Amino acid sequence: MTENRIARPQPITPEDREFIAQVEQRVPDALFDEVAREFAPANLAPDQLARQMSEAAPGGRLRTAVDAAMSGSRHFGSLPPAERSAAAEQATLAAAQAIDSSLTIERKEPTSRLGLIAGKVADKAVDLAFRGSYRDVANLAANKASERLSGALNWSRFHQMEEAQRHAGAVGPAAAAPQYKPADAASSAKATPASKDGDRGRIARD
Repeated sequence: MTENRIARPQPITPEDREFIAQVEQRVPDALFDEVAREFAPANLAPDQLARQMSEAAPGGRLRTAVDAAMSGSRHFGSLPPAERSAAAEQATLAAAQAIDSSLTIERKEPTSRLGLIAGKVADKAVDLAFRGSYRDVANLAANKASERLSGALNWSRFHQMEEAQRHAGAVGPAAAAPQYKPADAASSAKATPASKDGDRGRIARD
């Protein structure tokens, strides 16, 4: 029987949730708009997702984006409810860590573009001038989130194989379980970087 060595998705800690909330407090609305562009599935316009994110409870804006991306894809239907929720939490944490890392690094250079963002420059004209930097940070967050989701999909596929083999062993000889490569799930959950205006990366596009 195949042994699943891929870790089962685990819920994040209360400290992790507090960290996510603290990061969100530092994020300008224009950066959240770019996050919405990266995470929005094909059946949900980015501006609609951005509105949903703005209406989320404190600390829930990034999770709203992750949930939308997962709900818009058939790939995550194989995850049991508990593991699906844990995977969403892990992806949200990864996105928050990516954003926090970008803002923290740039804060050390107060004259840099993101350094000004981290310093809470709120002028709308400045926001527009920094749109490229927002897009880069949002794309990084989407890629980091997709890595966590890829791991969850890999676990799910191997878990299904184990269950099929266990059932086959209980009822008698059966055809061997199909071969599965982790890269299959990784490619299905990959976020596509935005390459030009109008493009948007999506997690687990169908």
